[in-house]
This record gives sequence, C-alpha cells and structure tokens, in this order.
Amino acid sequence: MLTNDQIKAVFLECDNKSPDGMYADDVDVLEFARKLEEFLQAEFSKRQQEKCIRFVRSLNVEVAKALEDWLTWTDRSQ
Repeated sequence: MLTNDQIKAVFLECDNKSPDGMYADDVDVLEFARKLEEFLQAEFSKRQQEKCIRFVRSLNVEVAKALEDWLTWTDRSQ
C-alpha cells in the first residue's frame, strides 16, 4: 500500500499536458489512488490465479479444475 507521501510524489510527477487526458476539479487524489490500488490488486490477483491454473493444467487437468472451482468458490464467499 502506498503512503500518502508516495501518492503525492507520484501525482507531482504528472505534467497534465495531454490533450486526451481527463481533468477534474474537486477530486481527492488520495482517495482516487486508494481505489486504483484496490482495483489493481484485484486485477493482479486474478491474473496470477489464471497463470497458476494454466500451469497446473499443464501438469494435471483434474487438479486444475478443482483449483479453478475452489478459487471461484472462495471468491464468492468474500
């Protein structure tokens, strides 16, 4: 998890000159960064799980199916 100081430092590195950029007033940059962290963590976890299942499937299809089912079940229970 990034600290507030790290988030501020990253934000200050932005030059905000892109004509395709999305600029907004009244945005809490710290809140936005936290939401982005949550999204990226979930996305990273999903990709790692998929990678793991592909590897396990190359070794044992039945175990891979069981792992996939277990991950689906545990994701629903959260």
